[in-house]
This record gives sequence, C-alpha cells and structure tokens, in this order.
Amino acid sequence: LLNMALTRITKGVIKPNENYDTHNINSTGIVTATKFVGPFDSINVSGAATFTGNVTIGGTLTYEDVTNVDSVGIITARGGIDCNGDIDVDGHTNLDNVSIAGVTTTASLNISHTTPVIDFTETDGNPDYRLYAESGEFVIRQQNPSISNRLVINSTGVSVPNDIDVDGHTNLDNVNVGGATTTTGVVVINAG
Repeated sequence: LLNMALTRITKGVIKPNENYDTHNINSTGIVTATKFVGPFDSINVSGAATFTGNVTIGGTLTYEDVTNVDSVGIITARGGIDCNGDIDVDGHTNLDNVSIAGVTTTASLNISHTTPVIDFTETDGNPDYRLYAESGEFVIRQQNPSISNRLVINSTGVSVPNDIDVDGHTNLDNVNVGGATTTTGVVVINAG
C-alpha cells in the first residue's frame, strides 16, 4: 500500500502532457512513475521497494527490527559507527587507530609493524617497558636509560642480563655457571 499526497499528476494517455490537480491518491496496486517530485510529508511502503538509482536521505534513516544488512559494495560511514553488539569481519581489516577499553581475546595473533616497537605504558602515561626487535634479537628493556636490557632472545637462546628471582621449585637439566655462586641454604648434588 502506497499512501502519499500528490498535488499534480501528468497523464499522457487521455490528454497528453496535461496536468491534473489532485489530493490523497491511495493505490492498492503498482504505481509506476519516471519521477516523483516532493516534498512529501511521508511515504509508507508495506511491501518491497526497489530503487535502481541513487537514494539520498537528508535526515535520519531508522531501521526497526532489521536483522541483516546486505551490501555488495563498500559501506562508508563519515561520522563513525556505533555498534552495541558483535562485529564479525571475515577478511583483511585495516584499522588506523584502535582504542580498546576492555578485554581482547584472539584465537591466533600476528603483530606486524614496520617499526617493531611496542611500549607498555603505566597509568601515568610514561612508557615503562619497551618490547622491540633489533639486529636479530627480541629485547625487553626498561625505559630508564640507566638500566640494561631485562630479557634478550636470539638465535643462541635467552639471555637475562640481570638477577633472576625464583621463589618456587626449579628443575634445571643443564646448568653452566660462569661466575660466583652464593647459596644461603642446603645444596644437594646427586651424581648422575
């Protein structure tokens, strides 16, 4: 059912190119026109509507009870997208600036960046630790320049330049001590 108020109709069958003034056309069938000229107070369509050209909406477009929006092309939002539900993206996603206020869970994670540096920032806004790749090494360094690297991973293994504090049971299969060893408790050595 198409309900609209028209003020002028052009018919080309009875009297060609003659205008007719009318009000409140109610049609229960199909209305075919090459052009509608408004303004319209309201257009109510209870069935399917097909538009082969562009549709421009100057106000707010409200969807009620819409479960799916199917687009075969690109959807462009100029003022942002406010989504109060899940977003499911299958394919490549390019995000220029991401701010996450909650928990992020990933099934698999691959972080790639042209400058491989990740800063871990404390609540004061200053970076506390930096994670980066440099000269074939994967390094965690405290941001205070007077403190050396905390952890270095490279092709030969893992290097911890500072102290290691272990408060529980530690099972080491092969230990090579290059410097002094100090113990405050009992040392048990079992020959293998």
